[in-house]
Amino acid sequence: MSLYDTLRDYWGYTSFLPQQTEAISSLHLNRDVLLLKATGGGKSLCYQILPVHTNTLGIVVSPLISLMKDQVDDLRQKGIRAATLNSEQGANENRATERALGEGKINLLYVSPERFVSSRFIRLLKGLPLSIVAVDEAHCISRWGHDFRPEYRKLRMVKETWPDVPVIAVTATATRAVKDDIVRQLNLKNPRVLVGSFNRENLYYEIRASANPKREILGYLDSHRDVSGIIYCFSRKNTEELSSYLQGQGYSSLPYHAGLKDNIRRKTQESFVRDEIRVICATVAFGMGIDKPDIRFVLHYDLPKDIESYYQETGRAGRDGMPGECILFYDRDDLAKHLWLINRSDMDRDYKEVQKKKLYALTRFCESPVCRRHTLLKYFGEKFPETNCGMCDNCQKETGRVDAGVYARKILLCVRELNGQIGRGKIAGILCGLESNEVKSLHSQKPKSFGSLVDIPETQVKEWVDDLIFQGYIMRSGRKYPVLSLTEEGWTYLKGHKNIPIFLSKPKMSGKSSPAMQKMDLSCVRYNPALFSLLRIQRDDVARRAGLPKYMIFTDPSLIGMAAYYPRTKADFLKIKGVGVAKWDAYGELFAAVIVHFCEENGISVADGER
Repeated sequence: MSLYDTLRDYWGYTSFLPQQTEAISSLHLNRDVLLLKATGGGKSLCYQILPVHTNTLGIVVSPLISLMKDQVDDLRQKGIRAATLNSEQGANENRATERALGEGKINLLYVSPERFVSSRFIRLLKGLPLSIVAVDEAHCISRWGHDFRPEYRKLRMVKETWPDVPVIAVTATATRAVKDDIVRQLNLKNPRVLVGSFNRENLYYEIRASANPKREILGYLDSHRDVSGIIYCFSRKNTEELSSYLQGQGYSSLPYHAGLKDNIRRKTQESFVRDEIRVICATVAFGMGIDKPDIRFVLHYDLPKDIESYYQETGRAGRDGMPGECILFYDRDDLAKHLWLINRSDMDRDYKEVQKKKLYALTRFCESPVCRRHTLLKYFGEKFPETNCGMCDNCQKETGRVDAGVYARKILLCVRELNGQIGRGKIAGILCGLESNEVKSLHSQKPKSFGSLVDIPETQVKEWVDDLIFQGYIMRSGRKYPVLSLTEEGWTYLKGHKNIPIFLSKPKMSGKSSPAMQKMDLSCVRYNPALFSLLRIQRDDVARRAGLPKYMIFTDPSLIGMAAYYPRTKADFLKIKGVGVAKWDAYGELFAAVIVHFCEENGISVADGER
C-alpha cells in the first residue's frame, strides 16, 4: 500500500499540498522539521499520515484539551486509531487508553505538554514503536511568540530522551525571532525548515473605524444569520456584555473566556461546533481551541495585542477553503488598554519593549492606506507581488487617492488650533460639530474649526486623520492618551498650497453582498444548489443522530463536489475530495440514495455532472 493509497483511503485526497511531501519525506528519513503554514494549509496531515501508514505510534503535543478532543473525534471518523490522555477524561477511560497503547492499538495519541514530560508517561512509552513526536502550536514555546506557554519549554527533553525520533514543530504564525527560538528551545537537530505561504486567499480583510461597533455588528449579523462566526473581545466583561446584548436582539450567542468553569466552556464550544449557536463572543482563550472548518466570519470588537494574534484569530475563518470575512472595529483608544497591561506585567524591560513594538506595528497596519494583505505578508517576511488583492477594504476603495486638499487643510487647521490638547477621536468630533464636555472645557468659545466638516461622517473624518498621520503630516505624542500636533511637513503644507491625496472609502451599496460572499457566489456556479441543499439536510440529520459536528460527517466542499459530479457508486464517491473509505463505509450509501433519487426525479444522468 503506497502513501498515496493511505492518503486517499483515510483522508479522501488524491494529492498532497505544497510543503506536505517535503515534510513527510524528511520525517521518514528521521530528520527534524519546522513547518510554518497558514491555518487550513494541511499542517496536521504532515505528522498524522506516517504513523497510520507504517502502523507505528505518533505523539502529538497540543496545548488545549478541547482541541485534542475535536481532532481525535475527526480522526476516528476517518477510520484512524486515535486517542487522547487528558485530565478531563475519567480514570477508567484513561486506563483503557493506556492498555490500548501498550497493545499497539493506537497510531496517534494526543497529550498536553505537562503530561508528555512526566516521568510516568515516559515510562509508559518505553518499548513502544514511537515514530514521530509532533509539537502543535509550536509558537507557544517562544518567549517572543504571541501566546507564550512556559510549560512548552520542558519539551526540550524530547530530543534528549529519544534522540533518534524525528520531531516536527508546526505553527501558523512565527516571525524570524520566533522561528529561531523554536529550533533552539526544542533542540532540533539540523531541521528542515519549510515555510508555506501565509496568504489566505479566501479571506477578506477590513479595518472599520466605528463610533458604535455594537450597532454595526448588529447590521452585519442581520445579513449573516445562517452562518457561524466568532467575535473577539478584549476582556471577559466585554464578551459577556456583548453576548447578552446580542441575545437580547434575538441572536443565538454565548460568551467564552478563561474565567468560566471548564464544563461551561466545554458545553459552549460543543454547542458552537454543532451549530446549536451561531455566534461566540470570546477572548483569546478561544483562539487555538476550535477545530471548526466552516466559520464564515471573525469580527474583532476590540483591538488584538499584535499582528500575530490578529493573524491567528482571523485564521479561524474559512478553514474549509470557502470564503471568510475578517472585520476589525478599530478605535485607537484601545491602544491605551494594551499599553497599561504591558506596563503592569512582571516581565523584564526588554520583553515589554518587544510587546510594545508589536502593538505599534498593529496600529500601523490598521491605519495604513495600502493593501492589507501586502502589509500582513510583509510582516511575516513574505513578498506579495500584487498591487491590488481585491479582497481587502483598501483595495476595494473605488477611486484610490483623490485630490481632497480642502478636507486635509481643514483637518490640519483644527490640529494646529488645538495643538497637543486633544486626541484623534475628539478631533473628529469637533470637525463634525459634535457637542462634548471636552469641547466645552477647551475654550470659553467653541474652536474656530468646530463643524467645519459637519457634512462628513465622523468615521470618514477619523480615516482621513489616520491617513494624514500615516503620510507624516500629523504626529502623535504621549502613549497612554495620545494627542495630536502638526509635524514639520504639516506646518509646511499650511504655509503653502500643496494638495494632499486622501483615501476616500468606496460607498457601501445596500443589498449587495461583501467581496468574500461575492467570491463564494462565483465559486458556486457549477454545482446544483437544489441537490446541495438536500445533501446538507441529510448531513445535518446524520450528524444529529450520531451526536457529532456536521463537518465530521462531510464538509461543505465535499457536498459541493457531490452536487457537481452526482456520484452514485463507491468508486465515484472516492473521487470526491474529502471522502475516504471510512466515510463511504459509514455514510456513503445514505448520500448516494439522495443523489440517485434527485437525479431520477429531475431526469439527470451521470454525464450531466461536471467532469
